[in-house]
Amino acid sequence: MTIQSKVNIDNDVFLQEVDDETIILNAKTQEYFSLDEMGSIFYHFLKEEDDLEIIVKELSEHFSKDEKVIENDLLQFLKSLEEKGLVKVT
Repeated sequence: MTIQSKVNIDNDVFLQEVDDETIILNAKTQEYFSLDEMGSIFYHFLKEEDDLEIIVKELSEHFSKDEKVIENDLLQFLKSLEEKGLVKVT
């Protein structure tokens, strides 16, 4: 997985916000996962954009952080989601 990869969120994956928590449900496996604040922000960007380079640039500007830091965090997050079957990275 690299910053040039494309991300697809499966149609059987749903996002729900409950109070201050963001939950992702995989309808196929009936498993759900809780996201922290940063994971929730990353996921919202992924739902709108599949180009990771654009997401990194936008997040870097939003948080005033170095793009490399955002890139590393985002790729780790995606690796975790992919291992759980919540996204497909190509």
